[in-house]
Amino acid sequence: MLPGAVREQVIKQIASLERSGEFVPARVVTDEGTLKGSWYVLAADAERIPVLERSWSGRTTLLSPFDTLIRDRARAEALFGMRYRIEIYVPPKKRQYGYFAMPILHNDALIARVDPRVDREQDAFVVNAVHLQPGVKRERATGLALARALDDLAQFTGVSRVSVPAGAGLPGLR
Repeated sequence: MLPGAVREQVIKQIASLERSGEFVPARVVTDEGTLKGSWYVLAADAERIPVLERSWSGRTTLLSPFDTLIRDRARAEALFGMRYRIEIYVPPKKRQYGYFAMPILHNDALIARVDPRVDREQDAFVVNAVHLQPGVKRERATGLALARALDDLAQFTGVSRVSVPAGAGLPGLR
């Protein structure tokens, strides 16, 4: 929540952008229904929404804990139903998901968290654990998509392979 004076300024700026036509009100619909609150979209982007609804195709990627999609934790929880918190400052025994757990965006849903680490000595991107969200189906296609995303991140971090523990949670993962 923003401090009172800042919140008032934001509300005034949003109203000004709405009056000018730069912002248009939006309705956000999830599997659970329409989200409460005020939501806006840039007018230029609103024109593209019908095209996106017809031709959009998703992908699978791991999100940094600082990614703008999830940076506003309350908004991310409202939109995706995942309560995400970074645990780097949590004592190891109290961590639920891992030191630098990364949310997995699969198509248009946050489906899991991966607890990764890079092992330079072994030249490997090590997956300590995969924590699926409740209700996520353990499908081979999802596991294969996650495997590709892990391969991409391993390459980005400069290691040559991915190491996933047996029983990591998804068929097709390794």
